[in-house]
Amino acid sequence: EGGRNQATGETSCFNRLLSGRPVPAVAARPGTGHGGWRLRPGPGGLAPEPAPSAAVAAPVREAWKRPFDLCVVALAGLPLLPFWILLAAVIALAIRLESPGPALYRQPRLGRGGRAFVMFKFRTMAHGAERDTGPVWAARHDARATRVGRVLRRWRLDELPQVANVVRGEMSIVGPRPERPELAARIEREVPGFAERLRVRPGIAGLAQARGAGHRNPARKLRLDLAYIDAMGPWLDARLIARCVLLVLGRRARAAPRRTGPGPAAPDPGHVTGNPATSDGEPCRT
Repeated sequence: EGGRNQATGETSCFNRLLSGRPVPAVAARPGTGHGGWRLRPGPGGLAPEPAPSAAVAAPVREAWKRPFDLCVVALAGLPLLPFWILLAAVIALAIRLESPGPALYRQPRLGRGGRAFVMFKFRTMAHGAERDTGPVWAARHDARATRVGRVLRRWRLDELPQVANVVRGEMSIVGPRPERPELAARIEREVPGFAERLRVRPGIAGLAQARGAGHRNPARKLRLDLAYIDAMGPWLDARLIARCVLLVLGRRARAAPRRTGPGPAAPDPGHVTGNPATSDGEPCRT
């Protein structure tokens, strides 16, 4: 009886997290180490400073995460390995032919426990685009993006190199998107507790991205990320992966809704209301 009630509760939680319904503030669950964090300058840069009740998520709660990630990479990558190698080579060549500079972009991000790591992406902007502006978030219609870069962003192909971060254990397939140290410090000043997201490994995709919460609404992004951390499990990760894939594949249909007659096009009922931009300006992106 207790097992059925727990399963029903988890299913209800998953459906609420994946739906468009509001997610309430996450209540601390015994043993989860839910507590407050703050970013403080340290010898190696910015580091999270936990409150007495805060802790990195218990290892036993994340014991399934690493095997799950490696299984997903193996199942999705190994059978089509020649295709992925060819695709990466074509993307790299297209980037180099359009603009000078490296095809692969390396950027510092904050990982689990506030440890910095180098995240890989295919370059989508002109080389040195932030030389004059400094660290800024990418926008939906970013003038700095190259033509090849816009195509890569549309189909999320610029995120493919992050599979290497997953294999290296720096990232997970699903989790809160990693922030740049400079931008994370800025958000933490506006939304105290934002560094609580550092209790788990960051991910390529996440609940906040699937629900369209981005840097323009960091409080909502934090609420969704903490909701994911509190409820994370293999089944939720599998559903979030499927959700993000469907979002990417369905973007063209949402971008060009059908018209039934003269006048303005009807709004798409499946489109996320508000501003769906994330820290890279699109759903299921960083």
